[in-house]
Amino acid sequence: MRVIDENGDQLGVLPLADAVKRAQDQGFDLVAVSLQANPPVTKIVDFAKFLYDQKQREKRVKQHTKEVDVKELRFGPNIGDHDLDVRINRAKEFLANGDKVKINVQFKGRMITHQDVGRTKVQHMLVELQDDADIERGPYQEGRGLYVLLQPKKK
Repeated sequence: MRVIDENGDQLGVLPLADAVKRAQDQGFDLVAVSLQANPPVTKIVDFAKFLYDQKQREKRVKQHTKEVDVKELRFGPNIGDHDLDVRINRAKEFLANGDKVKINVQFKGRMITHQDVGRTKVQHMLVELQDDADIERGPYQEGRGLYVLLQPKKK
């Protein structure tokens, strides 16, 4: 086994019994770092401190990751042009922040018979957002709603 001491210096390739004896003489533990390597790599460390450092590394990595939120924009098929522009601007803001956007056109009552009006509104939005977003899913009809799921463009 390749053995590394607590300071990070390599002690060379030693038999397992010698490595364990060295670790015990120094009052530390022998921890396997990489068993897949040839020869396997072990390190002489205080095991409690090793676990603590590992948790701290995982915590730092977790802090720097961003969870992707799905923001939903709802409107009806008879929405006005200015109101639709406001929804488009909000979608651009959400996409700029790295969030996904779900467009939801709700058909109420007899509006369901005029789905083409809702589809034209969605197509207008998709044309306006084509520089900022990629279509992940849609447009698709589900129940009384027309949905599109957008994700930010890859840079």
